[in-house]
Amino acid sequence: MHSRSTPCGAHTRHALAVLALATLAACGTDPAHDPALRAGFTATRYPLVLTPGFLGFDTMLDAIDYWNGIPEALAADGAEVFVTRVSQVNSSEVRGEQVLRQIEEILAITGAEKVNLIGHSQGTLDARYVLGVRPEVLASVTSVAGPHVVPEFDAVTPNLISDAGFALLTALGNFMKALEGGTDPNDPAAASAFLIGGGLSDFNARFPAGLPSEWCGEGPASERGVALYSWSGIGQGTVANDPLDWLFKNTGPFFDGPSDGLVPRCSSHFGRVIRDDYVHNHLDEINWTFGLVPEYETHPVAVFRNHANRLRTQGL
Repeated sequence: MHSRSTPCGAHTRHALAVLALATLAACGTDPAHDPALRAGFTATRYPLVLTPGFLGFDTMLDAIDYWNGIPEALAADGAEVFVTRVSQVNSSEVRGEQVLRQIEEILAITGAEKVNLIGHSQGTLDARYVLGVRPEVLASVTSVAGPHVVPEFDAVTPNLISDAGFALLTALGNFMKALEGGTDPNDPAAASAFLIGGGLSDFNARFPAGLPSEWCGEGPASERGVALYSWSGIGQGTVANDPLDWLFKNTGPFFDGPSDGLVPRCSSHFGRVIRDDYVHNHLDEINWTFGLVPEYETHPVAVFRNHANRLRTQGL
């Protein structure tokens, strides 16, 4: 767990914040006049905690951030921001416990009573686990491209993954863990049993808070006093020179209907749906790859900043 609101790495973090805000300005948002770029705009009452998805990380080699420029842009105008570290490859029960442990540390460090927890991809399921077992430590849960109800995942059985596939996932997860300097264990068998072959449906039966009562509907705006939000995208190949867009062009057809290449639009619905049609793919949503995102859509950094302001105005 790392704070993005402290002097640690201040020069690098400040440069990233300036770059992110300059990018917003280049996309038509004038920092000198737009209220979205004013001091205090992102100053939430409770700390913001960002938790990553499958194969996710905080920072690799102290240079490559999962949440590319986002924590810095949030902290620049008042938010207290923390980024979690979790197992790259594991179930959300295991990862969720890791997140919960870090939330308890954050509460002890800051003196806050609660946090605003924001997850991306599998990180949204980790957040839902925390919501299910310790709602009192949460002011809000926000899902960014969360794979909450995915029939296509249920249709894939774990026995379709070969021993070589498990070995590859283990090697990849451990490689990324080493680059991050992480210590949490990777378990591809647990991850696959959780995500596919009915594992996700079982998780939903045990942790239903926030899910819509009907397909593609909207979930409850709050559960157990915790505010719930979500947003997602339907882009796939969004930027011609993004080297990873080819992945989403090839995975998108696997799903029935619009998706961000890995999560279908309707599958992402959780709590109050802010938007489910950003022209962002699964990595654009966290300002990847290296900020190569479509210029014709709301910038992902602005989406996060606007949400922080939303939480602020709600007293969260």
